[in-house]
Amino acid sequence: MGWQDVKIESVLERDTDLLILEEWSVNSEFAHWLLKQLSITQKFSSFEGWHSVTDSQYGESDLLLVAENPSMKIAVLLENKIDAIAQEEQSKRYFLRAEKLKQELDLTNTVVGIIAPENYLQNNQEAKNYPFQISYESVAEWFSAQAGVRDLYRAAVLKFAIEKERRGYRPIK
Repeated sequence: MGWQDVKIESVLERDTDLLILEEWSVNSEFAHWLLKQLSITQKFSSFEGWHSVTDSQYGESDLLLVAENPSMKIAVLLENKIDAIAQEEQSKRYFLRAEKLKQELDLTNTVVGIIAPENYLQNNQEAKNYPFQISYESVAEWFSAQAGVRDLYRAAVLKFAIEKERRGYRPIK
């Protein structure tokens, strides 16, 4: 039995959150690739991350990823969507949380983005409010290019999530 035999009934946003968070935390090559998607090209030596960080005033960030080197410390706040509709003014609250965190954590910079299937990014108006958009397809491509069994499994999980979005579960607001 190998990763090709894995059958997943459904992939939830939490599943992809934890997949991205784990890889960010343990694989600096992936972390630097992800930062490059956000137009950040500096090299960092330390990577930390948190899942579902909640601010009492501005709500929740799906992923808070921090990168640090001797001269700078940045935070990336990522909203993750598979097929759920955005909450009202969700992107605006991300920017407010980012600014608040910049002061609280003494950060050099903060970056706000969204990670989702390409179809979601292209067809959801709220997704367009994020300055950076990372598609599941590009992340799955990165994993596939690594060609390790673990990487191919992770790419397959993301492809299950992409298929879930394509199948069209659409909650009513």
